[in-house]
Amino acid sequence: MISRASCTCSTVTENGYEIAKTVQHRIITKILNGQNNALSEENKELRSRLHGVLGLSEDSAAVMLFPSGSDAELLPTTAALVRHYNINQQRGISVPRTGGCNTPKVISFIVAAGEVGSGTSKASGGKHFSNAPTTADDTTVSDGKLLQGLSPGDVEVVEYKARAPSGSVHLQEADILANIRHRLASGDHTSVAILHVVCGTKTGLVYPSLSTVQAAQQEFGNRLLVVVDACQLRCHLSMIKQYVDMGALVLFTGSKFFCGPPFSGAVTFPASIAREIEQHISSCGTSECVVPMGLQSYLTPNEVPSCMPQLAQFLVPSAGCGRNPWSNPGLTLRWSCALDTMEKYAALPPLEVAAFTRAWVENIRRLVEQAGPYLSCLQEVGDDGRSGGSEMPGEICSIVSVLAHVPDSYGALRTLSFDEMKALYVDMTQGCSPRTLLGQPVLLSSVSGLTVLRIALGADMVVRALRPCSISGVHETAGVRQAFSISTILQEDAQVVEKFRSLCERRWPQMRFFGAVSPHQNALVNRNQEKMVKSERTLCPGPGAGFTSECTTTERLEMAVKALQKSSGGFNVAVLYDADALHNSYQRVQDVFPKHFTHCYAVKSCPTPYVLYKAVAMGLGLEAASISEVKMGLMAGCAPEKIVFDSPCKTKEEILEALLTGVSINANTLNEVEKIHEVLAELKSKGLSSMSTIGVRINPLVGSGAVAQLSTATTTSKFGVQLTAESRECILDCYQKHPFLTMVMSHIGSGGVTVEQLCTGAKALAELADDIDARCCPDGQRISTIDIGGGLPVNYESDEAPVFLEYANLLQIVCPSLMIPGRRVVTEFGKSLVLKTGAVVTKVEDIVTSSNPADPLVAIVHAGADLFVRPTYVPEKFFHRTVLYSTATGEVSDFKGKTEACINVSLGGPLCHSADIIETTLPTPSVGDYVIILDGGGNTLSLFSKHCSRLTPAVYAFSIKTGGSESKIITHCVKDEETIDNSVQFFG
Repeated sequence: MISRASCTCSTVTENGYEIAKTVQHRIITKILNGQNNALSEENKELRSRLHGVLGLSEDSAAVMLFPSGSDAELLPTTAALVRHYNINQQRGISVPRTGGCNTPKVISFIVAAGEVGSGTSKASGGKHFSNAPTTADDTTVSDGKLLQGLSPGDVEVVEYKARAPSGSVHLQEADILANIRHRLASGDHTSVAILHVVCGTKTGLVYPSLSTVQAAQQEFGNRLLVVVDACQLRCHLSMIKQYVDMGALVLFTGSKFFCGPPFSGAVTFPASIAREIEQHISSCGTSECVVPMGLQSYLTPNEVPSCMPQLAQFLVPSAGCGRNPWSNPGLTLRWSCALDTMEKYAALPPLEVAAFTRAWVENIRRLVEQAGPYLSCLQEVGDDGRSGGSEMPGEICSIVSVLAHVPDSYGALRTLSFDEMKALYVDMTQGCSPRTLLGQPVLLSSVSGLTVLRIALGADMVVRALRPCSISGVHETAGVRQAFSISTILQEDAQVVEKFRSLCERRWPQMRFFGAVSPHQNALVNRNQEKMVKSERTLCPGPGAGFTSECTTTERLEMAVKALQKSSGGFNVAVLYDADALHNSYQRVQDVFPKHFTHCYAVKSCPTPYVLYKAVAMGLGLEAASISEVKMGLMAGCAPEKIVFDSPCKTKEEILEALLTGVSINANTLNEVEKIHEVLAELKSKGLSSMSTIGVRINPLVGSGAVAQLSTATTTSKFGVQLTAESRECILDCYQKHPFLTMVMSHIGSGGVTVEQLCTGAKALAELADDIDARCCPDGQRISTIDIGGGLPVNYESDEAPVFLEYANLLQIVCPSLMIPGRRVVTEFGKSLVLKTGAVVTKVEDIVTSSNPADPLVAIVHAGADLFVRPTYVPEKFFHRTVLYSTATGEVSDFKGKTEACINVSLGGPLCHSADIIETTLPTPSVGDYVIILDGGGNTLSLFSKHCSRLTPAVYAFSIKTGGSESKIITHCVKDEETIDNSVQFFG
């Protein structure tokens, strides 16, 4: 992935990870050797290195580490509270530690609100800016709540935006100074003002000017504290010392321009302010100290400079205060990563840095303007606009803010909204190469909706350009290395801007036909994603679970039912997924096939968002049999090019939506190819194109499998173009006529076919692809993708896993060309991936006995023909194994070799017709027991019958962690039971 996102956050580089690992090992080694202050000493060294790289003297300036730039706002507020206390003491005025003032003790003036950290205003106001059920010191914080030790009215925050309602720059330096003057002259004349200076907003503004700040300091004296927000840290590093020498507190981070991991904050400030805080703590008793106790939730003694021992001691929780001592080694590791880049950057010749920075920005701006009319650079023109002055290398802002434009339905250009830009931001990270991370969208005006995406230079790029590594296999000088490295960066930039442009060029019809991304839809997608992420974090499936099978087991299901029964107080019916088995199944299919295979899970097997999200998260694509399933795939976060749209019945409107989205499409017939051609022609007439891979479904006529109803490679099948000697020429002619066809596809059946039949079909498809290449592209390759479908047989009679490895091995023998990189090979496995990872569990609600002793006992249960359509209507072809969970014993009755006699049982489902019966054998059930119907992970919910308007059941996932002699089970609801209201709405 290409990153141009240093104005938002950065990911850990391989080098950074190695540095963090080394530091972690060093700290642990020291602690094991009895050096309990190892973390403190490591931070002391980090602070010393920061002094060096920023040109600060340890005698005149202090550096304090903070978890983030927003958290760092708490220190200036604390310093201002101490200053307020001292002013009152000097005047002989006694002020209570909290509250008791007619005017605020501190008034914080935030400039460029909306273009600085989202938590800035709250943190400067002494408030928490997020929710944390349990913090590191075992306290609970909630968003907007004051830190412990502060009272309402102690701190007031006044915000100034940097822009007019139109979004243009509108800096109000004179108004800010006038308001400070007015507020300090009112009330008891003891308030202290904090004036924020932003040295680089999210779009690069520098505001207020240095001259304005100096005038304010001269006028207001010790009743004004200046805080410089240099969190982007894009300025000359020497500017930090200049600000500190002016008496300012400077907030900065290592996680923006310097590309360290997120949450690497710090403050540097004059030693005089450090002494002021120290003297206050040492001279005041607990009842008078104005330093808020809530700082203990954000800081530990390890982050405090050596010159502030009183504050360090203050941050040690006292016995019985409800807080526990804690440490923040992660902060140390993150700053270690950032400092490596900072030191390399600081060692570069300043003139070369300035020249490269200016050249890079000008090149990006040129590329963006060339991408018009779809892209344009934000023109910062305003009454006091300052974007990239002498404070910045090259006297230019190294963040390029870009507007995206698309034609509306009348052909006129419009600018994408904030919600649309968020969707575009995600699209840049997915889809066609290169996957790119840009700076997040910034809403410049809530009135006009003006929004920009940002392309940002990072210090790592400057280091890479001016201090390049050796080029393997190239005889080079330093100049050659530098030229090669700069050329590579510029090529990447061109690719990034071109992808940005192409997405805008084809995005407007997608907005039109799929519907513009409304806040409601965004909220739905975000809520769905958040729920799935929470599920993964709760379950944490994977290798750590100590379970390697792709099939769940009766023993594991027993534990899950017991846990679910206990947590829910009893339930009627549920679908259970073994998250560990599902993880193993998704991983297994990728492990046994070559890397050029793309495995697209067939959504129709089970469209539950959790199953889809997990497939996508583990690198699988999705096969969609309807346009609704396409949308489900997109909502699960799947890249469009990894979604295959295979419906045999597509309308022009659905084809248009698919083409605009960029998903792959397989035409079911040659007539449908012409329909796709017509839609493409309509797009071309509007100056648009599609990034979809398009192919034709082929029926290789390999014959029926054991279940004729599910076989699709027969002469009577509705699927695909039959491959005969006569039709072969028609197919070749079709591909020759339509250059947009670059894929062939076949799927010979969804159950009952053999692995040998699958390989025979795949071979026929590969041979056809070679013939198409020979006809259409004699000197190259026309067919880029071969889609061999799914249909892998599944064993319903035992816990034997699907035979992915057997299939891969046989393909190697039957069709070795498929196993060699050159073309992308797509599979469409469905139930073979999920069937054996799940089960349906249903409560025995009643028992019906017959007057004829030979008749089977009937157990009335909550699952039948609604969830098991095929086994109830075609029992001779489809069946499921069952076991009984006894609520009396809390065990599965026939588990662990128990020999309890089984009887014939008819499971009578909940639907009102006599065919709703599943015949099985079980130990004698009792009312309240649970029947576990195995192999229920696929073709249950997706085939759900709405006859009798039954509610679709809840879906749970579970994971079992093994440790020592004990096992711990975690269950999590991933889909709620359908509500009665939703069921009623189904029929209108």
